[in-house]
Amino acid sequence: MTMTTTDNLAVARKYLEAVEHGAEGGTLADFFTEDVVQEEFPNRLSPIGAHRDLKAILDAARKGKRTLRAQKFDVINSIVDGDSACLAELSRAG
Repeated sequence: MTMTTTDNLAVARKYLEAVEHGAEGGTLADFFTEDVVQEEFPNRLSPIGAHRDLKAILDAARKGKRTLRAQKFDVINSIVDGDSACLAELSRAG
């Protein structure tokens, strides 16, 4: 099945919704390929940033649920080009 730019944007938004609802394990893993690499820029929870594979992403999600009461993402802009989707969002954590 070939995905359209509309499909790719919908998947990106569903991913953010899943994170907002505390997804972890297989539910979260479904959004990634086995060879995923996440580059996280420095932030309050990860002051030096992070470089994660799938296992580390899932571990971080599980740990994050113990640290944050809630996460909310408000998408303010999005750009999709082929297989790439970029969402600009305001995020709030509690």
